[in-house]
Amino acid sequence: MTVGRFYYREYLVLSHRIINVFFMTTISLQSSAPVFSSPNYLAPEIAPESTWEHPAATDVGSAAERPSTALVRALTAEEESRVRAALDASLSPATLRSYASSHRGFVAWCLLNSKPTTAETGLYEPMNVTLFLTHLASEKKVAPSTVDVARAAIFFYADKAGLDGPLRASAGLRRALAGVRREGRRSWTKTQAPAFTKAQVIALVGTCGSDLRGRRNRLYATLSLACGLRASDSVAIRIRHVEFTDGGNAILTIPYSKTSDVAVKVGIVGLPEKYAALDPVRALHSWFDGLRAMGEPMLPDSPLLRPIRRGGFSAGTQPLSAEALGGVLKSMVAEAGIESEKPFTSHSCRATFATLSLAAGVPESEVQRTGRWASADMLRTYNRASLFSQPASAYLGMDVD
Repeated sequence: MTVGRFYYREYLVLSHRIINVFFMTTISLQSSAPVFSSPNYLAPEIAPESTWEHPAATDVGSAAERPSTALVRALTAEEESRVRAALDASLSPATLRSYASSHRGFVAWCLLNSKPTTAETGLYEPMNVTLFLTHLASEKKVAPSTVDVARAAIFFYADKAGLDGPLRASAGLRRALAGVRREGRRSWTKTQAPAFTKAQVIALVGTCGSDLRGRRNRLYATLSLACGLRASDSVAIRIRHVEFTDGGNAILTIPYSKTSDVAVKVGIVGLPEKYAALDPVRALHSWFDGLRAMGEPMLPDSPLLRPIRRGGFSAGTQPLSAEALGGVLKSMVAEAGIESEKPFTSHSCRATFATLSLAAGVPESEVQRTGRWASADMLRTYNRASLFSQPASAYLGMDVD
């Protein structure tokens, strides 16, 4: 054998061994992903060492000599705090309150019906959960969406306890929920909040006085009607999100919404003098003037809308809740003497914005952008215009001799 052949053979063997080591190291790294387990997602388990071997792995030594796959370590206190904060921020406070209320109802039902009431005794067993959800649908006659919220709440708390696996794997529970939704489509009609007419809008803002509470209520009504704000949008707005421009206009930044975490800027045009009572720009100036006159905080991160105490002072840096805004609107509706077959809610302002804007000929794309609807189809569900305003059936046969 020549010297050249000998070195060439040794080169091939060495290259083969290097490739094997690299290949086994890659497999080890892929098999060592952290696994979050019960009860708080934060206790990592060590991934078991891979038992798969490459056919030619005998050249890289024994398993003890290979790179270790135990690459997962316990979280530090700082890391655990950071991950826990991210998990807590994944759901809004309103959603967490709704989940807590639904879960309390689930536990109360279990207590009244002699079912397990703790995670340790079988609270989150699939059959227990199925019985409760079908109870809501068939006996309590709640909406299918309410059943879905209850299901999500139970899964959320089961997930926190590390016991959601059987629930998610239960075919019986999935089929029962499918049946609930199917029956719900047949028997349940979704109730939509009515929209205000133009005359009702004028009557609504006519209830607002010149004191601080009246200025706040006028701002809430005019701003919601002009921008199609949800109650959750309104309570998220801060002082720094309002910018006045030349010509009596303003720019409102909506920091986030139900369907997007991306901030949206909305231009608000000042109205002529004869419509001063409906002008959101004047309402903004009036509200800010009232806050300054009362010595109220005007810090950039102060909430735009805030509770008013009995003495006429605001709650300062404390924002109004979405539920409180709904109460404000109901009080204004009652004072204005506005009656309707269906009760007005804070969503009525959003429906009014869509209905009046589309009726005035505003392009659908602009209404959708301003109101931050995810799709044009969803926007159309908010249009409360009469079915007979422009029906296609009215044009049938018009060209027939």
